Amino acid sequence: MLYDVIIIGGGPVGATVATLLARNGHKVIVFEREKFPRDHVGESLLPFCYGLFQELGILEEMKRRFSRKPGAQFTSINNDTNSIWCFGHVIQDESYLSFHVLRAEYDEMLLNLAADNGADVKQEHLVTKIEKDGENNVIAHFKNKSESGSVKGKFLIDASGQDCFLPNRNKTKVPYDGMSRAAFACHWTNVKYDEALSEGLIQIVYLGGEKKGWIWMIPVGSDRLSVGVALNADYVKKRRIELAEKKVKNWQEELYMHELSLAVKACEILHEAKKIQPIVTVSDFSYYASEQYGKDFAILGDAVAFLDPIFSSGIYMGMKSAFLLSEKLSENLKSDNELNKGFDEVYAHINGAYNLVEKFVRLFYDPDKLDMSALGTHSKMSHLKHEQAFALVHYLLAGDFFSHYAKYSEFLDLLEKPEMFSRYKHLVLNQHSTQFSCGHRPEEIYPDLLEKLSL
Repeated sequence: MLYDVIIIGGGPVGATVATLLARNGHKVIVFEREKFPRDHVGESLLPFCYGLFQELGILEEMKRRFSRKPGAQFTSINNDTNSIWCFGHVIQDESYLSFHVLRAEYDEMLLNLAADNGADVKQEHLVTKIEKDGENNVIAHFKNKSESGSVKGKFLIDASGQDCFLPNRNKTKVPYDGMSRAAFACHWTNVKYDEALSEGLIQIVYLGGEKKGWIWMIPVGSDRLSVGVALNADYVKKRRIELAEKKVKNWQEELYMHELSLAVKACEILHEAKKIQPIVTVSDFSYYASEQYGKDFAILGDAVAFLDPIFSSGIYMGMKSAFLLSEKLSENLKSDNELNKGFDEVYAHINGAYNLVEKFVRLFYDPDKLDMSALGTHSKMSHLKHEQAFALVHYLLAGDFFSHYAKYSEFLDLLEKPEMFSRYKHLVLNQHSTQFSCGHRPEEIYPDLLEKLSL
């Protein structure tokens, strides 16, 4: 059989693009190296995923199965400052209430959806090599527990996530300058939820200093908390050497627990808690692929780029990219067009969104310019007396990366030039509230800031 599209990776991005293409009548095969369900980090989703869930037809199932996320709370390591950001301040429909998911369940749900829509899903199948035949078809060689084989297709999509199948083989994987990170995470039970976690807020704690790190706490269940620590790679390397000299057997565990012990908020919440799974380590992330598509292939999701999990952007970025690419690819498959016709425009939007997130992430790691934990209380930044304009940050935290990335990017540039910030003094009509009200929509909703933003 000649498939229209071969997809490497059955995670949320691969499963989404497989579903969309199969619904449009295309012959699609998905190779996933693991057996689902399987655990995975990255449980917190953004409100802008809501429309994607509607189009996929899974929104009601999402509501039944997973906990809700009304916003985020940023806290200093000493818990002396904190700032709460509620999506309901700027989103005027029910999509302001996002989701936290158990990735084992969420990813399996999406992969099953692809199969239900006609995609040929192969779990525990590892793609080992890609080549061409004499008719310019793509040949994907694979192996599983009992056999090896190959299939042919007209087009290849690499949705392999941080495995970066094509970027690694084509030597096009490039690290982001100055953003090398490592993360350590696991789930906890018997947790003492504070008011914010009880309401569903993701809790983010600054670590600061040379660590350039943070702690996340995500309430994925009534008594199940995902807790992770993200740190600068140079700091991790130094600590690993120190722990090796002390002959610590499990340096990851020791480092993880030590960093948690330094954060007042984490200590309060985890005082009597217990870990319920081994610690997962993810290192050497923050990279991008310099070549993202060609005549017969395209790369999506974390295989295109991965910056930092701080703003929970990964799943939305990947799934939205899958929607954009599948529409254009389906059109090309149904016509006599070259299969990558129109991809310049598709990837202009994708890269515009990634560039915006990169700028936002870099600002987060420079607290002299953007201290998220201090915006609701006090700040060293004198220009934040005009903090009305920071309602725009609500939109960014909610995931509005694709439609207005150029305008948002210029807004973030103002944080590099505080003397220009006064232009935005009257950008919105009311000042954002930092009261704890995420569970209920405030009486006043911001007007449409983007219509007022004139750059």
